[in-house]
Amino acid sequence: MQNKSANAYVIPVVDRLPCQKIQLKQTSSKGRCMSEKGAGRPRWFINMPLTMRVALVGGLFTVVAAVIGAMIPALISSQTPATTTISMDLENPEGQGPAETPIVSNAYYFEDFESENSTWPLENAIEYSWGTVNSSIMGGRFEWEATAVDGWFGRIKTPSLPNVSDFELEVDFAAIEGITQFGIFFRRQNDSYYYFPVEGSSFEFTVWDSELGQWNPIVRFSEHSAIDVVGPNLLKVVARGAEFELFINDVVVVNRSDEYLGGGEVGINVAVNAGETAKLSIESFRLSPINAASQ
Repeated sequence: MQNKSANAYVIPVVDRLPCQKIQLKQTSSKGRCMSEKGAGRPRWFINMPLTMRVALVGGLFTVVAAVIGAMIPALISSQTPATTTISMDLENPEGQGPAETPIVSNAYYFEDFESENSTWPLENAIEYSWGTVNSSIMGGRFEWEATAVDGWFGRIKTPSLPNVSDFELEVDFAAIEGITQFGIFFRRQNDSYYYFPVEGSSFEFTVWDSELGQWNPIVRFSEHSAIDVVGPNLLKVVARGAEFELFINDVVVVNRSDEYLGGGEVGINVAVNAGETAKLSIESFRLSPINAASQ
């Protein structure tokens, strides 16, 4: 037998001892040793009444659930990548083409060129491919002058106005010189529009169809005694749904129906011959809801 030092000791292997030696009993199913009164549980817990033990266990479950519930949002947020808020124009989603400008039912704009705070846009020696334009406001009038290198037909710059469907539009053309044609366009959308021009002693009511690239006259050029060939000429359009009334110097010259265009821009067109200097004066411009022109 091997000698041991005085300080040596032997650690008994308790889990290998028979259950009887540590006052445990062995179960028949798993071969585990169990205390006669419940091995592994604190004696104070064992001695508790059943109702108190149930309440204690339930309370522990509640606390654990609360702790887990508080941790979950933090865990989720720590895993969620940072996002950036992007403002998107919902009326013009990408890939679906240009959005149409909303139609305004109660648009009102009036300009008599008397105020120093006029919002009417001016051009100072602006050069275009067809010629040069100058414009100013003097003596209560908007003065527009163009020197044309090539013949030109197009729109005069006006303030940015809302698209309209039902409206009254009046433009007082005070004087005309070297201009072959002037007029009002309205309900312009996708480059198609109604057009009410005056040329000499005649007028027309027509539609420009941009898809077909052609004019579709509703009323062809007709002479009318209401036109003053040197000016002034007050042109007025009253549009109600598909019904149109057109006036020259307060005289009704057109009362017709057409459903081609439902709403859009309003403005002024002019035509200038090549090599000529054209001058146009406008004394007032009014866009208003129907029957509100007296506002």
